[in-house]
Amino acid sequence: MVRLDEGYLGDEALLALSRGGEPVAYDLVTEALQHASPTRRQTAARAAQELAAWDLVDRLDGDSSAQVRVAVLEAMIVQEDGATGAALNALLDRDAAVRATALTYFEGHPEAPSETLAGALARARRDRVSDARVAAVAALRARADHEPLERGGIIVRLEELGASGDYQMRRAASDALEALGRPRLMIGKVETDKALELYRDIVLQTHKKRRFEIATDRGRIVLELDCPTAPMTCLNFAQLAGHGYFDGLTF
Repeated sequence: MVRLDEGYLGDEALLALSRGGEPVAYDLVTEALQHASPTRRQTAARAAQELAAWDLVDRLDGDSSAQVRVAVLEAMIVQEDGATGAALNALLDRDAAVRATALTYFEGHPEAPSETLAGALARARRDRVSDARVAAVAALRARADHEPLERGGIIVRLEELGASGDYQMRRAASDALEALGRPRLMIGKVETDKALELYRDIVLQTHKKRRFEIATDRGRIVLELDCPTAPMTCLNFAQLAGHGYFDGLTF
């Protein structure tokens, strides 16, 4: 019987077997559906998509892990039948990444009414991250292009967002209005609660590239981060690594 490694290599093997249509793949994917690791279950969803084994995809629907639910949704929306329904259901998900995936689908397939998208945007405004908010604005813009009867109402909504939303939303709304042939908005400054002294400290710590060494059971990897280009990303990574956040993780 074929056994898969527990980590990254096992995930890649499962995908490769599924892409190749190997007879053993279906049974391996079925076994992976019950795996304790959400990364392996996420891989199982993608592998089931490669096999067009939609019965296996359905078994992961409603998984406790958001990364698995994203993979399930991505698998469902490649099907012609049921894609819109799956995306509409995902707009109610508790996780921003799942809702952002659904909203991105509606940007390319503007079938959801503007009121439905507005409801998703209202939920996204409570999220800590901006992904679903920005995706909702893009979906509204696409709907305005697709449905002339809803265009006027969407433009009014975008103008309101451009005046009252957070910076990412204001910028996205302004871009959307411009794409619809309307004037860009004055979106103002980025809001921040960080003091000037903190920014000076960030510049001092990120003025040059930094190297990090990752020790794995298969050898060492050296990462070089371009800190001047992305200072906050670089600093956040350095702080997490310094506190041992990545120790023991399996990627």
